[in-house]
Amino acid sequence: MRRYLRLVLFAVLGLAVPLALASGCGDGGGSTTAAASTLTADQWRQQADAICADIDQRTDALRAPSSEAEIQSFLEQGLPIVREGTSRLRALKPPEELRSIQDQAVALQERQIDLIQTAVDRIKNGENPTAVVNDLSDELDAGDKRLEDLARQAGLKVCGKDREGGSSTTGTETPTTAPTAPATSTVPTTGSSEIDRFLRDVQAASGALNAFGTALRDASEPAQIKAQLNDLRAKLAAFDQAIAALDDYTLDNPTLEGQRSRLVAAGPAVSDALRSFVDAAASGDLSRISAVLPEVAAKLQQFARASQP
Repeated sequence: MRRYLRLVLFAVLGLAVPLALASGCGDGGGSTTAAASTLTADQWRQQADAICADIDQRTDALRAPSSEAEIQSFLEQGLPIVREGTSRLRALKPPEELRSIQDQAVALQERQIDLIQTAVDRIKNGENPTAVVNDLSDELDAGDKRLEDLARQAGLKVCGKDREGGSSTTGTETPTTAPTAPATSTVPTTGSSEIDRFLRDVQAASGALNAFGTALRDASEPAQIKAQLNDLRAKLAAFDQAIAALDDYTLDNPTLEGQRSRLVAAGPAVSDALRSFVDAAASGDLSRISAVLPEVAAKLQQFARASQP
Protein backbone atom coordinates (compact mmCIF):
# COMPACT_ATOMS: atom_id res chain seq x y z
CA MET A 1 0.00 0.00 0.00
CA ARG A 2 1.55 3.24 -1.12
CA ARG A 3 2.16 6.24 1.06
CA TYR A 4 -0.94 8.11 2.18
CA LEU A 5 0.61 11.49 2.35
CA ARG A 6 3.82 13.09 1.22
CA LEU A 7 4.83 16.47 2.50
CA VAL A 8 2.50 18.99 0.92
CA LEU A 9 5.59 21.10 0.43
CA PHE A 10 6.67 18.92 -2.47
CA ALA A 11 3.17 18.45 -3.84
CA VAL A 12 2.75 22.20 -4.17
CA LEU A 13 5.60 22.21 -6.64
CA GLY A 14 3.22 20.90 -9.24
CA LEU A 15 5.93 18.46 -10.26
CA ALA A 16 5.54 14.73 -10.30
CA VAL A 17 6.09 14.65 -6.54
CA PRO A 18 2.71 13.44 -5.43
CA LEU A 19 0.84 14.13 -2.26
CA ALA A 20 -0.17 10.55 -1.80
CA LEU A 21 -3.33 9.65 -0.03
CA ALA A 22 -4.02 6.14 0.94
CA SER A 23 -4.22 3.32 -1.47
CA GLY A 24 -7.12 1.43 -0.12
CA CYS A 25 -7.73 -2.08 -1.10
CA GLY A 26 -10.65 -3.82 -2.78
CA ASP A 27 -11.25 -5.67 -5.98
CA GLY A 28 -11.06 -2.78 -8.38
CA GLY A 29 -13.13 -2.00 -11.43
CA GLY A 30 -16.35 -1.86 -9.46
CA SER A 31 -16.78 -5.62 -9.19
CA THR A 32 -18.16 -7.39 -6.15
CA THR A 33 -15.91 -6.82 -3.14
CA ALA A 34 -17.11 -9.42 -0.70
CA ALA A 35 -16.15 -12.98 -1.27
CA ALA A 36 -18.86 -15.56 -0.74
CA SER A 37 -16.38 -17.80 1.04
CA THR A 38 -12.85 -17.72 2.34
CA LEU A 39 -10.40 -16.86 -0.42
CA THR A 40 -7.28 -18.76 -1.24
CA ALA A 41 -4.03 -16.89 -0.69
CA ASP A 42 -3.63 -16.26 -4.43
CA GLN A 43 -7.24 -15.05 -4.76
CA TRP A 44 -6.81 -12.70 -1.81
CA ARG A 45 -3.59 -11.26 -3.20
CA GLN A 46 -5.13 -10.78 -6.62
CA GLN A 47 -8.18 -9.01 -5.25
CA ALA A 48 -6.22 -6.84 -2.82
CA ASP A 49 -3.78 -5.76 -5.52
CA ALA A 50 -6.63 -5.05 -7.94
CA ILE A 51 -8.26 -2.78 -5.38
CA CYS A 52 -5.01 -0.96 -4.68
CA ALA A 53 -4.61 -0.34 -8.42
CA ASP A 54 -8.16 1.00 -8.60
CA ILE A 55 -7.79 3.31 -5.60
CA ASP A 56 -4.36 4.47 -6.78
CA GLN A 57 -5.83 5.43 -10.13
CA ARG A 58 -8.61 7.41 -8.48
CA THR A 59 -6.38 9.26 -6.02
CA ASP A 60 -3.85 9.98 -8.75
CA ALA A 61 -6.63 11.63 -10.74
CA LEU A 62 -7.14 14.24 -8.01
CA ARG A 63 -5.65 17.61 -8.80
CA ALA A 64 -2.71 18.22 -6.49
CA PRO A 65 -2.84 21.49 -4.51
CA SER A 66 -0.93 24.39 -6.04
CA SER A 67 -1.26 26.61 -2.97
CA GLU A 68 -1.95 26.34 0.74
CA ALA A 69 -5.54 27.42 0.11
CA GLU A 70 -6.19 24.22 -1.87
CA ILE A 71 -4.81 21.73 0.66
CA GLN A 72 -8.04 21.33 2.64
CA SER A 73 -10.11 20.67 -0.48
CA PHE A 74 -7.56 18.16 -1.76
CA LEU A 75 -7.63 16.18 1.47
CA GLU A 76 -11.42 16.30 1.63
CA GLN A 77 -11.67 14.91 -1.90
CA GLY A 78 -9.31 12.07 -1.08
CA LEU A 79 -10.86 10.98 2.21
CA PRO A 80 -13.98 9.27 0.75
CA ILE A 81 -11.78 7.29 -1.64
CA VAL A 82 -9.52 6.21 1.21
CA ARG A 83 -12.46 5.21 3.38
CA GLU A 84 -13.97 3.20 0.57
CA GLY A 85 -10.71 1.37 -0.01
CA THR A 86 -10.44 0.47 3.65
CA SER A 87 -14.00 -0.87 3.68
CA ARG A 88 -13.31 -2.97 0.62
CA LEU A 89 -10.22 -4.47 2.20
CA ARG A 90 -12.12 -5.24 5.37
CA ALA A 91 -14.78 -7.07 3.32
CA LEU A 92 -12.29 -9.56 1.90
CA LYS A 93 -12.12 -12.98 3.54
CA PRO A 94 -8.47 -14.04 3.64
CA PRO A 95 -7.17 -17.50 4.46
CA GLU A 96 -6.13 -18.00 8.05
CA GLU A 97 -2.43 -17.35 7.37
CA LEU A 98 -3.21 -13.87 6.01
CA ARG A 99 -5.96 -12.87 8.44
CA SER A 100 -3.65 -11.19 10.94
CA ILE A 101 -1.99 -9.12 8.22
CA GLN A 102 -5.35 -7.97 6.87
CA ASP A 103 -6.59 -7.05 10.36
CA GLN A 104 -3.42 -5.06 11.07
CA ALA A 105 -3.64 -3.31 7.71
CA VAL A 106 -7.26 -2.31 8.27
CA ALA A 107 -6.46 -0.94 11.73
CA LEU A 108 -3.49 1.03 10.41
CA GLN A 109 -5.49 2.42 7.51
CA GLU A 110 -8.24 3.53 9.86
CA ARG A 111 -5.64 5.35 11.96
CA GLN A 112 -4.28 7.06 8.83
CA ILE A 113 -7.82 8.15 7.94
CA ASP A 114 -8.25 9.59 11.43
CA LEU A 115 -5.03 11.57 11.06
CA ILE A 116 -6.02 12.96 7.68
CA GLN A 117 -9.45 13.89 9.06
CA THR A 118 -7.68 15.58 11.97
CA ALA A 119 -5.65 17.60 9.46
CA VAL A 120 -8.84 18.70 7.69
CA ASP A 121 -10.51 19.66 10.98
CA ARG A 122 -7.50 21.66 12.18
CA ILE A 123 -7.26 23.53 8.89
CA LYS A 124 -11.00 24.30 9.07
CA ASN A 125 -10.39 25.71 12.55
CA GLY A 126 -7.90 28.20 11.16
CA GLU A 127 -4.52 26.53 11.55
CA ASN A 128 -1.90 26.96 8.84
CA PRO A 129 -2.30 24.07 6.32
CA THR A 130 1.41 23.53 5.79
CA ALA A 131 2.11 23.58 9.53
CA VAL A 132 -0.66 21.05 10.13
CA VAL A 133 0.68 18.67 7.48
CA ASN A 134 4.21 19.00 8.84
CA ASP A 135 2.95 18.31 12.36
CA LEU A 136 1.26 15.06 11.32
CA SER A 137 3.64 13.87 8.61
CA ASP A 138 5.97 11.84 10.87
CA GLU A 139 3.14 9.70 12.23
CA LEU A 140 1.58 9.35 8.79
CA ASP A 141 4.88 8.29 7.25
CA ALA A 142 5.48 5.77 10.04
CA GLY A 143 2.07 4.27 9.41
CA ASP A 144 2.71 4.16 5.67
CA LYS A 145 5.96 2.32 6.15
CA ARG A 146 4.31 -0.25 8.41
CA LEU A 147 1.54 -0.76 5.84
CA GLU A 148 4.14 -1.25 3.12
CA ASP A 149 5.95 -3.82 5.28
CA LEU A 150 2.71 -5.74 5.84
CA ALA A 151 1.91 -5.72 2.12
CA ARG A 152 5.34 -7.12 1.30
CA GLN A 153 4.96 -9.81 3.97
CA ALA A 154 1.67 -10.80 2.37
CA GLY A 155 3.28 -11.08 -1.07
CA LEU A 156 1.33 -8.22 -2.65
CA LYS A 157 2.73 -6.60 -5.79
CA VAL A 158 0.72 -3.39 -6.15
CA CYS A 159 -0.17 -2.72 -2.52
CA GLY A 160 3.03 -1.85 -0.71
CA LYS A 161 4.81 -0.64 -3.82
CA ASP A 162 6.05 2.93 -3.53
CA ARG A 163 4.99 4.20 -6.92
CA GLU A 164 6.40 7.66 -6.55
CA GLY A 165 8.90 8.28 -9.26
CA GLY A 166 7.97 5.17 -11.11
CA SER A 167 3.91 9.36 -9.53
CA SER A 168 3.59 9.72 -9.18
CA THR A 169 2.56 5.91 -9.43
CA THR A 170 3.07 7.56 -9.62
CA GLY A 171 3.05 3.90 -12.63
CA THR A 172 4.92 6.96 -13.67
CA GLU A 173 3.67 10.49 -13.59
CA THR A 174 4.79 13.16 -15.97
CA PRO A 175 5.42 16.53 -14.34
CA THR A 176 2.39 18.65 -15.00
CA THR A 177 4.60 21.63 -15.72
CA ALA A 178 6.88 20.08 -18.30
CA PRO A 179 6.35 21.33 -21.85
CA THR A 180 5.00 18.77 -24.22
CA ALA A 181 5.42 18.44 -27.93
CA PRO A 182 2.62 20.36 -29.63
CA ALA A 183 -0.48 18.38 -30.48
CA THR A 184 -0.29 16.61 -33.80
CA SER A 185 -3.26 18.64 -35.03
CA THR A 186 -1.18 21.83 -34.81
CA VAL A 187 2.15 20.49 -36.07
CA PRO A 188 2.56 20.41 -39.87
CA THR A 189 3.80 17.02 -41.03
CA THR A 190 6.09 18.55 -43.64
CA GLY A 191 9.40 17.21 -42.35
CA SER A 192 10.59 20.82 -42.04
CA SER A 193 14.03 21.09 -40.48
CA GLU A 194 13.00 24.07 -38.34
CA ILE A 195 10.00 22.22 -36.94
CA ASP A 196 12.13 19.16 -36.26
CA ARG A 197 14.59 21.39 -34.42
CA PHE A 198 11.82 22.94 -32.38
CA LEU A 199 10.45 19.57 -31.38
CA ARG A 200 13.90 18.35 -30.34
CA ASP A 201 14.43 21.43 -28.18
CA VAL A 202 11.01 21.13 -26.57
CA GLN A 203 11.68 17.46 -25.86
CA ALA A 204 15.05 18.37 -24.34
CA ALA A 205 13.44 20.93 -22.03
CA SER A 206 10.68 18.52 -21.09
CA GLY A 207 13.18 15.72 -20.46
CA ALA A 208 15.33 17.92 -18.22
CA LEU A 209 12.35 19.01 -16.17
CA ASN A 210 11.14 15.42 -15.93
CA ALA A 211 14.61 14.35 -14.77
CA PHE A 212 14.60 17.09 -12.15
CA GLY A 213 11.19 15.97 -10.90
CA THR A 214 12.31 12.35 -10.69
CA ALA A 215 15.47 13.29 -8.79
CA LEU A 216 13.45 15.39 -6.37
CA ARG A 217 11.05 12.52 -5.76
CA ASP A 218 13.98 10.25 -4.96
CA ALA A 219 15.45 12.79 -2.52
CA SER A 220 12.40 13.92 -0.57
CA GLU A 221 14.19 14.62 2.73
CA PRO A 222 16.34 17.74 3.29
CA ALA A 223 19.51 15.71 3.90
CA GLN A 224 18.95 13.76 0.67
CA ILE A 225 18.33 16.93 -1.30
CA LYS A 226 21.49 18.48 0.14
CA ALA A 227 23.47 15.40 -0.91
CA GLN A 228 22.13 15.72 -4.47
CA LEU A 229 22.38 19.49 -4.88
CA ASN A 230 24.93 19.24 -7.70
CA ASP A 231 22.83 16.73 -9.61
CA LEU A 232 19.64 18.76 -9.20
CA ARG A 233 21.41 21.92 -10.32
CA ALA A 234 22.88 20.09 -13.30
CA LYS A 235 19.39 19.06 -14.39
CA LEU A 236 18.20 22.63 -14.12
CA ALA A 237 21.23 23.70 -16.16
CA ALA A 238 20.21 21.24 -18.86
CA PHE A 239 16.73 22.76 -18.80
CA ASP A 240 18.27 26.25 -19.13
CA GLN A 241 20.32 25.07 -22.09
CA ALA A 242 17.23 23.74 -23.87
CA ILE A 243 15.36 27.01 -23.26
CA ALA A 244 18.35 28.98 -24.55
CA ALA A 245 18.39 26.82 -27.68
CA LEU A 246 14.73 27.68 -28.27
CA ASP A 247 15.70 31.35 -28.14
CA ASP A 248 18.14 31.02 -31.04
CA TYR A 249 15.58 31.10 -33.85
CA THR A 250 12.03 31.88 -34.85
CA LEU A 251 9.46 29.75 -36.65
CA ASP A 252 7.35 30.57 -39.66
CA ASN A 253 4.41 28.63 -38.27
CA PRO A 254 2.42 31.16 -36.13
CA THR A 255 1.09 28.56 -33.70
CA LEU A 256 4.49 27.02 -33.04
CA GLU A 257 6.18 30.41 -32.90
CA GLY A 258 3.72 31.52 -30.23
CA GLN A 259 4.46 28.43 -28.21
CA ARG A 260 8.22 28.82 -28.66
CA SER A 261 8.23 32.45 -27.59
CA ARG A 262 6.10 31.74 -24.52
CA LEU A 263 8.40 28.93 -23.43
CA VAL A 264 11.45 31.15 -23.87
CA ALA A 265 9.84 33.88 -21.78
CA ALA A 266 8.64 31.59 -18.98
CA GLY A 267 11.59 29.19 -18.74
CA PRO A 268 14.16 31.30 -16.85
CA ALA A 269 11.69 32.18 -14.11
CA VAL A 270 10.99 28.48 -13.59
CA SER A 271 14.70 27.76 -13.17
CA ASP A 272 15.15 30.61 -10.69
CA ALA A 273 12.16 29.48 -8.62
CA LEU A 274 13.23 25.83 -8.59
CA ARG A 275 16.79 26.74 -7.60
CA SER A 276 15.42 28.77 -4.69
CA PHE A 277 13.25 25.84 -3.66
CA VAL A 278 16.11 23.33 -3.83
CA ASP A 279 18.32 25.57 -1.70
CA ALA A 280 15.52 26.10 0.82
CA ALA A 281 14.65 22.39 0.95
CA ALA A 282 18.31 21.46 1.43
CA SER A 283 18.49 23.81 4.40
CA GLY A 284 15.65 21.99 6.14
CA ASP A 285 14.20 25.35 7.21
CA LEU A 286 10.43 24.93 6.88
CA SER A 287 9.73 28.64 7.13
CA ARG A 288 12.14 29.28 4.28
CA ILE A 289 10.54 26.52 2.22
CA SER A 290 7.07 27.89 2.87
CA ALA A 291 8.21 31.35 1.83
CA VAL A 292 9.37 30.23 -1.62
CA LEU A 293 6.55 27.79 -2.40
CA PRO A 294 4.01 30.35 -3.68
CA GLU A 295 6.51 31.68 -6.22
CA VAL A 296 7.47 28.16 -7.29
CA ALA A 297 3.85 27.17 -7.81
CA ALA A 298 3.07 30.37 -9.72
CA LYS A 299 6.03 30.04 -12.09
CA LEU A 300 5.36 26.39 -12.77
CA GLN A 301 1.72 27.14 -13.56
CA GLN A 302 2.79 29.92 -15.91
CA PHE A 303 5.16 27.54 -17.66
CA ALA A 304 2.45 24.92 -17.97
CA ARG A 305 0.21 27.48 -19.67
CA ALA A 306 3.07 28.60 -21.92
CA SER A 307 3.61 25.03 -23.09
CA GLN A 308 0.15 24.78 -24.57
CA PRO A 309 -0.06 25.24 -28.36
